[in-house]
Amino acid sequence: MSNLSPARITELLTKNETVFSEVALPGCIKSIECNQLASNCPIEDRLRVSSLFLPGDSEPTLILGVFDGHGGGTIADLVSKRLFSYIALSLLPEARNFQISSPEQLKSMLIDLHYTPKPRGDLDLDAKESKSLEIFRKTLPDRADIVSNLKASFISCDNDLSNEIQECLNDNGSGKDMLRFYLGAVVSGCCALVMVVHRGAAYIASAGDCRAVLGIQDKNAQDTNSEISSKDKRSVVGTKFTALELNDEHNCDNINEIRRLAASHPKSEQNTMIKHNRLLGHLMPFRAFGDFTYKWPAELIRACGITKVFGPDVIPSHYNTPPYLIAEPDVREVKIGRVDDHESKFLVMASDGLWEFFESSRDVIETIVDHNINACRDGSREEYDANCATHILRSALRANSSLDYGLNEEELRKLYHIRLESTLTLPQTIVRNFRDDISIIVLKLQ
Repeated sequence: MSNLSPARITELLTKNETVFSEVALPGCIKSIECNQLASNCPIEDRLRVSSLFLPGDSEPTLILGVFDGHGGGTIADLVSKRLFSYIALSLLPEARNFQISSPEQLKSMLIDLHYTPKPRGDLDLDAKESKSLEIFRKTLPDRADIVSNLKASFISCDNDLSNEIQECLNDNGSGKDMLRFYLGAVVSGCCALVMVVHRGAAYIASAGDCRAVLGIQDKNAQDTNSEISSKDKRSVVGTKFTALELNDEHNCDNINEIRRLAASHPKSEQNTMIKHNRLLGHLMPFRAFGDFTYKWPAELIRACGITKVFGPDVIPSHYNTPPYLIAEPDVREVKIGRVDDHESKFLVMASDGLWEFFESSRDVIETIVDHNINACRDGSREEYDANCATHILRSALRANSSLDYGLNEEELRKLYHIRLESTLTLPQTIVRNFRDDISIIVLKLQ
């Protein structure tokens, strides 16, 4: 049995943490703090934070993304690498006149502040990406509609990957490494949550079950029963804070997603599309990139040799009228900053591996408020985490519960240590049964 010291636990929790304060946008974002903890080996989640410099703008546009991979990290790799280029292109003034000679030409405008993709070895995929971006450019309207263009960026990126994979699998000249890569891509997928901060406005685009939450402070709140009067602000945190959920998860808990799915397929399939709270009995999210065995016609899946490699069961039962899965995101404009007497202070973006540890988004905002209080009172303590994302991660893994009430500080410290030690030393063969990959981005707002 492993015995981890408090210092070793902190070392494991801080291994992947990152903080950026130099990218502050005046009157908007003070710092960006990130962290990840793997469950899968290798981790299937990806995080990306990029600064985009557009012609004529005095301040950069920020693009932040959480990519929650499943079925391997192949699609998460491809989408985290490519989607920002689609979004950057869609934000360009007069994008139709922007000639793309290579992906690097567009990427030179994007400065990655935080991005750790998996190396692709000797595979050269840039030519295919450049061709797809050039086609996408020609479809963009003359005047930028950010909401519409974000949706188009998600859909086009997914469609282009689909076409690229089909082309490779049907090309007899493709090498073994390339075929192996794209075969893995067919059965891999990822949910995506992207935030764009552009010219003083912020937009959240989500496809899948990652979540974003805004922590709002009520300057006039006087007691713990104070509430902010708004139908969108769903829960009160302590005396002055409210948690506002910025997106809905696309799964069986979302009645609107169930209705959308039902409306897009025949009545004869209403009892077979969702089984065991999963899409066709297998997939948790109802929207995602990749997962092409939920999108392609069955004849195409067979023609590309997918059933020969993965077996006939790779096509789900009752697979009659695909696509059952879409990559189109919900997009919402988000008000950050001061509105009347309410001021947004924190914004959290995270994969579903984090949210399953908390009963509500309110609990996450409470954790951040607690972190700020500790920074003022006892930031010198050994277990204090300077990085807010790390503090959220630590709080999640030590699993506060009703059983903790009534314990004194020393008893709580010992209990928290035992819980952290237990979850951080789970054998690789079983750790996925207890938790998923966890990826967190925290924006501290001015």
